Amino acid sequence: MLSFSGGQLKEVQELPDLPSKCQTLEFSPDGKSLVYGSVSHTIHVWSVTNGKATLSTVLTDHHSYISDIKFSPSGKFMLSSAAFDLRVWDVSRGFQLVSVYYAPVNCAAFVNDNVILAGEATGNLLQLKFLQQ
Repeated sequence: MLSFSGGQLKEVQELPDLPSKCQTLEFSPDGKSLVYGSVSHTIHVWSVTNGKATLSTVLTDHHSYISDIKFSPSGKFMLSSAAFDLRVWDVSRGFQLVSVYYAPVNCAAFVNDNVILAGEATGNLLQLKFLQQ
């Protein structure tokens, strides 16, 4: 992991080599999770404590490369979009899958914890609402 200090880049920790290239990555709002989406359809979730990252889980539900990962404003949910679908995960329940939208989604962002703007590969911009369980 790299950090910035006094305008200079300082290497703190290097994450282990993974079997696939990084497509997207994101820190959770509280800084406790680092999530890495790969071209091999997997999402790697690291727990971050005291500047150290430890792999905690690998999500394998997507069937194509991961194009985007975002956290909701509260950090309770995370979305991952791919060439065939968009998935919503409950972070507070250990990244449990809670909702799936089947369409090619290039990019997406949370408006709030249950509303997502999704940019489909077809050029449509959609507002998606999902129910919290």
